[in-house]
Amino acid sequence: MTLDIPPRVRAWRAAPHISARSVLVTILGDAVLPVTKNVWLSQLFQLAEPYGFDKRLVRVSMFRLAEEGWVTSERHGRRSLYLLTPLAEREFADAAERIYRDVRPPLDGEWTFVLLDGSQLSPAERNRLTRHLGWHGFVAFRSGVLASPICGADETRRILDESFPDILTAVARAEFGDIANLARNGFFSTTFAFDEGGKEYREFVEDYEAFDGKCDALSPVEAYCIRTMLIHDLRRITLRTPAVPRELLPTPWPGNDAYTLAADLYPALCANSAPHLGDALKLDYPEQIAGRFPI
Repeated sequence: MTLDIPPRVRAWRAAPHISARSVLVTILGDAVLPVTKNVWLSQLFQLAEPYGFDKRLVRVSMFRLAEEGWVTSERHGRRSLYLLTPLAEREFADAAERIYRDVRPPLDGEWTFVLLDGSQLSPAERNRLTRHLGWHGFVAFRSGVLASPICGADETRRILDESFPDILTAVARAEFGDIANLARNGFFSTTFAFDEGGKEYREFVEDYEAFDGKCDALSPVEAYCIRTMLIHDLRRITLRTPAVPRELLPTPWPGNDAYTLAADLYPALCANSAPHLGDALKLDYPEQIAGRFPI
């Protein structure tokens, strides 16, 4: 092997967009939730150690996730047990549909709109709400106007009431007339600014194509590291890219190549990382997880 895994992990860890909190979210969603809803703090220490996150940083990150409603904690003597909340389970399930299955809505023209009252929101609140709705497939048409072709009005209202109960928003359903003609004439390509997402998907392929055909030779810890990095980077790009029907995407769309590469790498990474995850979580960890990157 000439992949030099430790230097790759260190370089990835040093990237400005990588934080202990965000990596722990990926670990919880990708590796923990498929097998258990509870995890000991000591187990999180072990799962975070390969990335150089010390115990204090893990504690602070989990405290913040608790404040945000992703986890709750229980004290058992001197030990802390973290439990994923129903909110976290729903958020992970919604994200999984886009990350592991690349689910796209049909081109039917009916969308859900969320209207924000800019006079009642701080810039930080607006950015946080816009980013959160983006994870659920919403895209910004302009400041204060977001829309989704995959999230219904009732589901949108539930998301807003759970995550932003103190922010007043309006939710409506509307239908685009002649959406196919708009798509043919490039209306959505310019409106949704796909260039940044396309660039990030191409960089993703460049970063991970070196592992194609070589994942079987990775050690359990190496496979776990690359698996987490792969899903973390794919999640970050996918949840920031408009979730629109395939007909509205630019052609060719680099996201297709990124998804295909991830689907090729993930089974071997899962199988090879299972011993390490089983040891950390103290259970018989499955070599494959059903429903991820189906062919």
